[in-house]
Amino acid sequence: MFKFRGREQKIVTWVLVCCLFLTVCLSIAFIAGHTQHEHTGADCPVCAELQVAAQNLTTVGTAVFAAAVVAVLTWNLVTGLQKQQYQLPVLTLVLLKIQLNN
Repeated sequence: MFKFRGREQKIVTWVLVCCLFLTVCLSIAFIAGHTQHEHTGADCPVCAELQVAAQNLTTVGTAVFAAAVVAVLTWNLVTGLQKQQYQLPVLTLVLLKIQLNN
């Protein structure tokens, strides 16, 4: 696999996001433009492409939803661990006196 670091990783990420966005926009445009086409028979190529475009939108929507759920769960896990890691004990005068007596 390729290993990208720093700026290269950001560029690759933006290229992938742009490709995803372009796929969604072109699928929507194709569906909107060909909803009222004339069927040529049982093996209509336009209908087949409409099904592919609709499947693209369904797949992308599912993937985006799954990625959002994973991101939220990861964020909650990381912030929860950070809160537990940096929790300082409460030191009152009474607790300090007890520690000195022990």
